[in-house]
Amino acid sequence: MTRRVQARTLATRDRLLAAGREIVAAQGMAGMRTEEVVVRAGTAKGTFFAHFQDRDHFLAALLAESLGADLEGLVAPADRPGLMQLLERVYRLFAADAETVTLLVRFSGTAGAGLGLDRLICLVVDRLAESVATMQSRGEIDHIADRGIRLA
Repeated sequence: MTRRVQARTLATRDRLLAAGREIVAAQGMAGMRTEEVVVRAGTAKGTFFAHFQDRDHFLAALLAESLGADLEGLVAPADRPGLMQLLERVYRLFAADAETVTLLVRFSGTAGAGLGLDRLICLVVDRLAESVATMQSRGEIDHIADRGIRLA
């Protein structure tokens, strides 16, 4: 019996997320309304709130899913052009719109535990650090100062 309930619960969550993906794709995050999500998912509003604390937690879950797909297989660049491309890519993803920035700020720490945004931010920072360390070991980065990185 427990397995059936769990499977049904997961299926409901998946329907909610799928409905949210459709709405965000068509209208953006700012256009996503909880009422429309539940109608598309064929659930009650209470069901939505049984799965997600609020609209922002729901959007954060969708954002983590989207960024995870965009950043899958992220590798540390070994040279300056690669580093610049990575920084540009991260900027485009993380600063896509005001809602994305707000969600990243709100859920990048302990408030987002379990949503995945914190893990994605750490992944990006780790890859950037690996890249800088590689270039520094080859003497391509002269010094890391309080004011930023100085390239040799």
